[in-house]
Amino acid sequence: MTMIIQLLYRKSNIVTGVAKTIKTHFQRHPLAIVNVKGRAKGTSVQELVSKLEEATGAVLVSHEINKVILYRGWGAEVEPGQTVERNDIKDTMMTSVGRKGEFRPVISPELLDAIRLECGLHRTPEDVK
Repeated sequence: MTMIIQLLYRKSNIVTGVAKTIKTHFQRHPLAIVNVKGRAKGTSVQELVSKLEEATGAVLVSHEINKVILYRGWGAEVEPGQTVERNDIKDTMMTSVGRKGEFRPVISPELLDAIRLECGLHRTPEDVK
């Protein structure tokens, strides 16, 4: 399930508060839909997305004129690239720890398929293996 977060982007410091809300949301959900209702003059959507990605550790999945979809498949307490130690196994964020301690891929195959479909990319024979 995703949560829609309303963002009135008129001041640069608003990103900090929104980033905290998004990071809290990412503790339970991998996707966040951010509705951008207003921007300061001269501020592009790319600049806003860049600031949100940097502040939350998320990646952009899709954006429209007033909507941005961010993805983060790991918990808010884990930063991307951080080494995870679990049961004497070191893994550099290629996996995420599930609720019962099992490891799962950071980006699910379903999300990769959705991204490929959205971007018009076709699966190669190597991906099918």
